[in-house]
Amino acid sequence: MSMIRRLSMGLALSIGLALLSTPTQAAVTIFDQNGASTNLTSVTMAQLVRGYSIQVDDKLFNGFGGYVSTASGTALTVPAGDITVTGLSTAPNPVTTGLGPGIQYNSADWSITGVGAQDTSFHYSVAIVGGAIGKFLIHDVSQTLQQGAVGAGSGSNITITEGVSTGPPPGGTPLTNPALVVNQVNTAGTFKSMLFDQQLIQNVSSAYVEKDIGLRNTNGGTTAFSVLKQNFSQVAVPEPSTMAIAGLGALAFIGYGRRRRLKK
Repeated sequence: MSMIRRLSMGLALSIGLALLSTPTQAAVTIFDQNGASTNLTSVTMAQLVRGYSIQVDDKLFNGFGGYVSTASGTALTVPAGDITVTGLSTAPNPVTTGLGPGIQYNSADWSITGVGAQDTSFHYSVAIVGGAIGKFLIHDVSQTLQQGAVGAGSGSNITITEGVSTGPPPGGTPLTNPALVVNQVNTAGTFKSMLFDQQLIQNVSSAYVEKDIGLRNTNGGTTAFSVLKQNFSQVAVPEPSTMAIAGLGALAFIGYGRRRRLKK
């Protein structure tokens, strides 16, 4: 076996063992506007706008703001206090399970019966707690709609436009190209679940998210949904100790090969 091959095998095995030994977090904590942890299991959008935040595993969702809800026709606006937000953990491993940590929005107010339109928009930030070393970088963003329906008639739809960037405009650099758009048009009936995924341009330790949720109902039936899940898939960042283990493993494989040659 060549030295290069032994080195490759050593690195792969050592990194794999080290990553498997890296502990993963699996906790959801809600903090109040003063940064103190609470015993809450959910929080309203109104509380988040006032300064509450949610930590899921090693990701902190905070800086909620810019909340605006408008409506026309038979539609009603969506009060921030009517949106319940919970954390979505991905224990035991936030990488191999596919969908990383995130947040879930629940509200019965995302609904239109009759002819009308409704729009809800807000922004927030998500960032790794305590730095990126030994944690998981954000790789992509996905959304899942559940428990909804799209009314009859051309133009009845649910549209979710999302922009993800490195920070608030105008200084933030876009990370998605194009913006994530969910649009189910001219489909009468119910749906159980719709998943939409958008890979980021680069792996990042933090992101600024601008979300706009639009519902339209033009001719009969009901356009609605009550559950929106937002997940952030991840990639592992080895700790310095992990890289050290990898190096030792590679050296061990090289030394083993050398001893075999000397014996021969």
